Amino acid sequence: SAVIVLVDRTPGGAFPMMLAVAWFMRNHALRLLNWVVLGAAASIMVGLAVLEGTTHETGIVYFLGGLGVSALAGTMVRRQEVLVARLSDAQARQAAYAVVEERTRIAREVHDVVAHSLTVTLLHVAGARRALANDPARAAEALDRAETVVRESLDSIRQVVGLLRTGDD
Repeated sequence: SAVIVLVDRTPGGAFPMMLAVAWFMRNHALRLLNWVVLGAAASIMVGLAVLEGTTHETGIVYFLGGLGVSALAGTMVRRQEVLVARLSDAQARQAAYAVVEERTRIAREVHDVVAHSLTVTLLHVAGARRALANDPARAAEALDRAETVVRESLDSIRQVVGLLRTGDD
């Protein structure tokens, strides 16, 4: 762009220069370096106008404005990409947090099922032990209920663990 502008002495080379400035601003986050590149491009345009002695006829103000817009566009695109990357990271962290929360909820549920079934089973077994000497039929009935509670609890726990295994896939 500088060669086109300075050697050919035509401001038409400013358009590739504007694209180069936009590209540079997009790809480099070093502010000082960006200002140096923008200043160099503006100096080339002003230098051409001074060499030609036609600052007003060549539309130097418009070309300098175009350089400014190009720099702004490149900077905005870079910022947009940074924000999109940050948003993607935040969404990934949020998804991971949701997984942890769901697993915690399931763990609480498993704990509740196990604690409830063990409590009920313990009560039935304790009742059966007390009734064993006086009323063997009631003791057998209490043991049957304890066995039923244990089987239902095991089925519930298997279902929850099956859900957890499916989630890992």
